[in-house]
Amino acid sequence: MLSRIVRCGSISQLFRRSRMPPIIGIIRSLGRSLHRMSQATSSSTPPEIPARSRGLTKLDSARYKLEASPLFQVASQGNFRSLVPADLHAPQEVDSGWKAAFESIVETLRQSREANSLLGPDGRTSIELITKLGTLGLWGCSADRSELAESTSAAPIPRRACHWSEFFPLLTRLATIAKPVAGLASIHHTIGTLRAVDSFGTPDQRRRFLPRLTSGETLSAMAMTEPAAGSDLSAIRTTAVRQGEFLVISGEKCFITSLAHGRIATLIARESDRLIAAILPIPAHDSAELSLSTYALHPLKHSYNQGLWLREFRLPLKDVLPTENRSGLSVAYYGLNYGRVAVSSLAAGYLRSLLADMLPWSRHRKTFGQAIALRPLVKHRMARVASLLVACDALVQYCGGLHDSEYRVELEAIVAKVFATEAVKEAAIDLALKTHGGRALLVGHPVGDSLHDYLASTIYEGEGDLLCLSLGRSLAAAILVPRLEIPSPANSEKNPEETGDRLLEIWRRDFVKLLAADRTPWEGSQVQLVRLARRFMQLTAARLTLLKAAKSECEITRLAGELFAETLFAAELRETESRELIARSEQLADLIVATGWHALRDTQPAAMMFSYANA
Repeated sequence: MLSRIVRCGSISQLFRRSRMPPIIGIIRSLGRSLHRMSQATSSSTPPEIPARSRGLTKLDSARYKLEASPLFQVASQGNFRSLVPADLHAPQEVDSGWKAAFESIVETLRQSREANSLLGPDGRTSIELITKLGTLGLWGCSADRSELAESTSAAPIPRRACHWSEFFPLLTRLATIAKPVAGLASIHHTIGTLRAVDSFGTPDQRRRFLPRLTSGETLSAMAMTEPAAGSDLSAIRTTAVRQGEFLVISGEKCFITSLAHGRIATLIARESDRLIAAILPIPAHDSAELSLSTYALHPLKHSYNQGLWLREFRLPLKDVLPTENRSGLSVAYYGLNYGRVAVSSLAAGYLRSLLADMLPWSRHRKTFGQAIALRPLVKHRMARVASLLVACDALVQYCGGLHDSEYRVELEAIVAKVFATEAVKEAAIDLALKTHGGRALLVGHPVGDSLHDYLASTIYEGEGDLLCLSLGRSLAAAILVPRLEIPSPANSEKNPEETGDRLLEIWRRDFVKLLAADRTPWEGSQVQLVRLARRFMQLTAARLTLLKAAKSECEITRLAGELFAETLFAAELRETESRELIARSEQLADLIVATGWHALRDTQPAAMMFSYANA
């Protein structure tokens, strides 16, 4: 309205009629200035107002609150009826349009394994394979690509994201074929920059980075750990200082898996008194301002794991991820809730490989004139690996369904990650290593060559005991919500589900006793708190495994799931395994040896070392 009045000269004329000549020049000058301003404003494009990201919207949702966690409710109520929704226990049918693409990805990896072309000349996943898998959709399948330009790939790749209940089982299959590829995909889709940009990125950031990240042109990583900041992220020292349109960043990061020249990392740094998350494209070469550091590692021999030096490196402010009034750690923790489930998915794949290598060896190896596959001790070991495998699958399946339903999945992911990685450690050292004997220690043997990778998984994305401390603190909050009296345990029942609820009530009684003696056990009674958290983890795994077994149409899966739960319940009740349980474990092993198992369909047992002709 004001520009219209100025353009028609109304104000000038008004003052002319009022005979105020000294003002006329000023008014006319003001009118011309306002006119020019109004023309400039009307002819320019309005500034883009970024839409609120899906990640920030989810952080504020009711289901993202810790109290909405099914496991929080289980601890609060003292029974497993809060493991909802119930249909998450049933096998999820692939229905997002990604089924054909996923099968193509798996088949491509199989062919590369058979052709011995998984690795490039440097001993790491070959660039050609990464590019090929990109055309098949592997590197972008969890991201929403609806606003991006059409892919030039000839493969039919959906533009919508797949379900997490589809993606995590895919990771398990990849881990049985090519562990390094599965590891790259795990990081890229969860804690890497793909997840950060897809969930928290501005429209501009999504336009600039998602095409490269989803196509496989570049892979991503998370630059968070520092020499003095591992589990204690409040100790992060990397600094970010604003200078005009840039952040000047200085500091050191270490143990960054998948970090390499030409890739992209999500960087966590300290700006004044808060932590920020930013997108950091890694240049093709080192410079005085940014360089990568290398060190020798026992695990991850076929993947990059490097450090990062930043010396007054200038990062554009437009590459900072918007977190509103939250710490940049909210981006990291958001990704970790996916990443810990992904680690569990990888562990389920490792268990498949361990069992697949035990089977032919047990048939081949003879002691005292008999194949060790017929020995009760070896049968028990193979049955144990199978039962751990089903338990891992149950946890991954449940967490995937919760993610699809937009839950936070913090407590559930911790339970899945700690349980699965401990299961791999048990299977590798206590079961597979002992079954293969001295051959497992030969260079080239799949068990010995992978031992450091199996053990390292207990450290990735949070060391197990420290995660149990965090879990225990949340469980304490849950228990304090409804009451603080010591409940009476229910009567023992033969039904495994009733037994699980009874044991949970006993666990809750012990937890209340600890809280009565120490109101802050995460500080003073850490050993007891970790033990209680691990008991809760085991009971949760048992209940979910029973639910999975009840829904399965596979006899081996049903038997393995029931065996896992009942063996755990016997240990909780401090009972020795009954003759019946031992006989059922032998039955399970006999069934797997005789008929095979669909769960092992993607495995390829390694060639036996030091074979002998008269076996």
